[in-house]
Amino acid sequence: MKHTKLLAGMALAALLSGCQMMSTDAPVSSGNANCFYYGPPVLVEGECLLPNWVSFGLKAQREDSDWRRDMLKQTADDTAQDRLARAVVLSWSGKDQWKQAAELYKRDISGAPSALQPLLRYWLNDLEARRSLVTNVSSNDQQVQRLRRENAELTKKLDALTAIEESMNARRRTP
Repeated sequence: MKHTKLLAGMALAALLSGCQMMSTDAPVSSGNANCFYYGPPVLVEGECLLPNWVSFGLKAQREDSDWRRDMLKQTADDTAQDRLARAVVLSWSGKDQWKQAAELYKRDISGAPSALQPLLRYWLNDLEARRSLVTNVSSNDQQVQRLRRENAELTKKLDALTAIEESMNARRRTP
């Protein structure tokens, strides 16, 4: 039992360290010896379904805008498979594309193979959390700006009241 855990840990470490040395142009092993990810993944049930989608999601997160643009071209068709792949790509693109990504996820998650649905829901929830954080930051910035304007108005009123008080005190002192 101890040897099994040790071997599993070593295999995982070797797998993770091997990922760092892979070229981005070559097909990427998706964790299953028979599965290789290359290009947009498919919605075909089988042993490679989940590993290929995970690999695609990681690649979408790590790659640059040129890669994302290329993937968006490759997934331009109006199929559930292409819409979900676009959702993955758009969710790692600019904030202005996050709403579209969320809509694509929501549209097609229920039609995806059942083995893939939890991963897609996780990605959607993560995207929604990022959208919420950005909205909250924007809302907080607007609140700070509003409070600064209110503070400036109150400062003007306080200065005016101070001037009035000084004027009244000056009149009292003069006989």
